[in-house]
Amino acid sequence: MKQRIIRAAEWTVLLPVWREAAQATWIRVTGASFVGFLWFILIMGIIGVAAGGGDEGKPNVRDARTASPARTEKPTPRRTSTPRLTRSPTPAPTLTQNPTPQPTPQLTPGPTAAPTAAPPPAGPRTTFSDGTYVVGSEVSAGTYRNSSSSSGCYWERLSGFGGTTDEIIANNFTQSRQLVTISPSDVGFSAQGCGTWTQDLSPITSDPSAPFGDGMYQVGSEVAPGTWRNDGTSGCYWARLSGFSHETYHIITNNFGDEQQIVTVGAGDAGFESSGCGTWTNIQ
Repeated sequence: MKQRIIRAAEWTVLLPVWREAAQATWIRVTGASFVGFLWFILIMGIIGVAAGGGDEGKPNVRDARTASPARTEKPTPRRTSTPRLTRSPTPAPTLTQNPTPQPTPQLTPGPTAAPTAAPPPAGPRTTFSDGTYVVGSEVSAGTYRNSSSSSGCYWERLSGFGGTTDEIIANNFTQSRQLVTISPSDVGFSAQGCGTWTQDLSPITSDPSAPFGDGMYQVGSEVAPGTWRNDGTSGCYWARLSGFSHETYHIITNNFGDEQQIVTVGAGDAGFESSGCGTWTNIQ
């Protein structure tokens, strides 16, 4: 109620002032505005004092209130997590693999080598090359054939090694292959440029009836008995033989001529020799 009276008083005081201010000129308006502003401040101060006085008898409810103590918020205790015991995994037992024992290799005894037989004492040879040899201790007696006479073969059967012509039992110089019988009574044998001498008397002709040239042959296995003719070359020597000692008693018959020759080889002949006669052909 008191507030309403105060507000009515404010309007009673201020209304005439605003009326007079409204009728003034621009300058008056300005001055009145300033004066009015002052009055406004003054009135507001009075009203403030009056309002404060009216409330002095009443206790200030807010002031009278006992300030309730501030509610202290208790911190909510946090639940501390109980540390869990972490169970460490039990390590699995390590399996130690024991090495499998390997069987100890046993040495198997090898076959006992048979004792090597001592080589037989060196004896007379049946194959030999150029040189001079002792018959009986170095070369065996027997019939031999050489491998080549193309370079000029010279050989001799010896009754001694004195180097005299009286010690030459038989000899020959030829460019054709030879058959020579070394007698057990011979003391030595010498050869030069004749290749290899061997007792292998395998046939050297393709067929006993086939044509053949110069050389010394076995009748029967290499030259067939029968009548043969040469091709007429000059300087032809031939001989029918009863043996191969090259001694004169082993010559059945022979000939040397420049004309064509016809020879009948007998079935009982041991051999046939030809030198410088060309090719022989069987005609009967």
